[in-house]
Amino acid sequence: MNIVHIVPVYAPAWKFGGPVQSISRICESMVAMGHKVSIITTNAGIEKSEKISVHFPVERNGVNVTYLETKDSGATIKTCKYRIKSVQKIIEKADLIHMSIVWQPWGIKLRKLAKILGKPIIQSTRGALSEYSFSRNSLIKNIYYQIIEKSSLNESALIHVTSKAEKMEVERLGLSPPIKIVGNPIDVTYKSRGIQEKIKDESHITEKSKTRKLLVCGRVNKKKGLDLLPSILSKLTRYNWTLDIIGESDDESKSDLFSSFTNMKLDGRISWSPFVEPLQLSEVYENADLLLLPSRHENFGNVVIEALAHGCQVAVSDQTGVSVDLRESGMIDYGVVLERKEELWSEWMIEWFEKPLRRANTSAEWISTVYSPTAVAHQMLEMYKTVLTDKYKR
Repeated sequence: MNIVHIVPVYAPAWKFGGPVQSISRICESMVAMGHKVSIITTNAGIEKSEKISVHFPVERNGVNVTYLETKDSGATIKTCKYRIKSVQKIIEKADLIHMSIVWQPWGIKLRKLAKILGKPIIQSTRGALSEYSFSRNSLIKNIYYQIIEKSSLNESALIHVTSKAEKMEVERLGLSPPIKIVGNPIDVTYKSRGIQEKIKDESHITEKSKTRKLLVCGRVNKKKGLDLLPSILSKLTRYNWTLDIIGESDDESKSDLFSSFTNMKLDGRISWSPFVEPLQLSEVYENADLLLLPSRHENFGNVVIEALAHGCQVAVSDQTGVSVDLRESGMIDYGVVLERKEELWSEWMIEWFEKPLRRANTSAEWISTVYSPTAVAHQMLEMYKTVLTDKYKR
């Protein structure tokens, strides 16, 4: 199968978080299965030190990637430079086109080109059609949606979402294409220690006097809902804890959060780190006791599954896509899913500090079965085959 992905950002633009990692893992896994995968993307978020060539295909872990030049620095790309003939050759050879370009003006011409060439299009929404997304620049987005996105989405052969929660978000719009759930792949092959080995070492987790390590991992912005944490943690000063915040900020959230922690005299317990490369995350998760993700919205939530894979419990908001999966998984030691209400988080965390610490030790089999790169790639390929079969039937 020859598959072309059209995405706004791609590896090694790691600072844009989960989607970049997810798409690269899926594509590399499909290549390993013998399929041809090409990427059309932009060079947004890629450091100059990477020395990435633009407009010419380069190979990255078996995937053919064409980076188009853009001056936009965010994940929403308005314009980029490219010759339509150069990308037309890539699209012409494809069996199907998989796009993740909702709210991406630069991709309009490519979508039209794919349609002209008669290529079936799968559109991933990746949270872009959530109520939270529409609430950001709501007037402009609603106009753009009615004029451009709605008709483009309805012309798609299928809409791909990553969770049951995201599927419900898209269903409310009444679009005509079928909607298929395929979750994000989580690579746990870089674990440096087995979960069971860590569970056996219980001396450091049963003492109440032991400092518990809290973790925030990922982009620091308003969407992540981290502004809830200072008031929650201010009620927990009688316990021994530290909080590691790992990730870069693309808005004023980091400075606001820093000020709030300082004003509440919690700054001595907080450490700040820039983005950590994916291969270095194993140690981060293994050394943490509880991941905090009080997001206003997450279509999936990669860090949640990554943390669980390393035995770290999680406390996540019910606005996190994977929260539905957690509640239905049958695990008893994953942590908690809560509404974004300060009192609920405070009460639960007090109980958590008062009890012996448990590791999320029942999650490994569930994660490898459902979310390993190989498992997700197989699910994605089945989705592609369905689309191609339906095309030939018509």
